[in-house]
Amino acid sequence: MAEELRYLGAADFVDQLSNELLAASLKTEYRSEARLKADVIRAVRKFAQGKFGPLGLPYEIQERAKGLQPISIFGTDFCPDLAIEVTEFPAVAFVLKLVKGGGELESKVGSAIGQALIYSRYYPAVIAFVLNMESGETYKHWTDWELKADLWRKHKIRLIIRE
Repeated sequence: MAEELRYLGAADFVDQLSNELLAASLKTEYRSEARLKADVIRAVRKFAQGKFGPLGLPYEIQERAKGLQPISIFGTDFCPDLAIEVTEFPAVAFVLKLVKGGGELESKVGSAIGQALIYSRYYPAVIAFVLNMESGETYKHWTDWELKADLWRKHKIRLIIRE
């Protein structure tokens, strides 16, 4: 394996990818989650190619609608919106949510965290990405940041709420 690979740690990869998603050129308004997902997938593909391509590492980015295997738990199936496999092993699962308005931030963030917890049992890391198009202040209390830190420390879930 390439010498550079030992410097590509999972935590660093997820941090860099999270920063890329925070900085990605996304629209200011989306009509549907499907359109948001297409733009996020494009950003993830570009980032992964830049990281894995030069190392010659085989990787695959799979989408829910295109053959990604569901996870069966509690008598039902859950499937990430997107996942990255590196050398045929699961690496990162993604949950993508769009908050358009009408007070749906609570349910979308709760759903994203719940799904991410399920995926964290099967994937080494999970990115839960929520694009909040509602007006207001998302991070109001220090406990918001504490929860984000706990999700990463205990479950390897990176929660991103982008406004």
